[in-house]
Amino acid sequence: MILEEEHLDVFRENICYLATSSRDCRPNVVPVGLVSSLDGKLVIVDVYFNKTRKNIETNDQIAVAATDLFRKKSFQVKGKGSVVTSEKFFDLGLEMTRKKTEKMKIEGKKPHFSEDIRPKGVLVIDIEEIYSNMRGNRS
Repeated sequence: MILEEEHLDVFRENICYLATSSRDCRPNVVPVGLVSSLDGKLVIVDVYFNKTRKNIETNDQIAVAATDLFRKKSFQVKGKGSVVTSEKFFDLGLEMTRKKTEKMKIEGKKPHFSEDIRPKGVLVIDIEEIYSNMRGNRS
């Protein structure tokens, strides 16, 4: 499935919730804020993944949801994910972190992560399904 620009706007501009599950089906949900796309895949920067990374290593099924209350749009994607450190994706992660920090400074906000923290990798999600979470809307 392909993410349309309206999907990407909601994922890039809002806090998203990333759901994973361990091998024994124990769920884990974490908020993430460094989200983009590359080559038709959803990309999330791994800065603080711990349980999340362990879950992905044993169970690659992932869901990500985000809501934009002002636009009245909410989407969920499901797919298979893997944490990668290849140069192409890692460079994107570094750039996403840099831009987010700069944007927060311009807006007078203190970044919620330390500027000296570097991404450990990038979660790349091959999207299998896209849903609208708003009543009456289906993607």
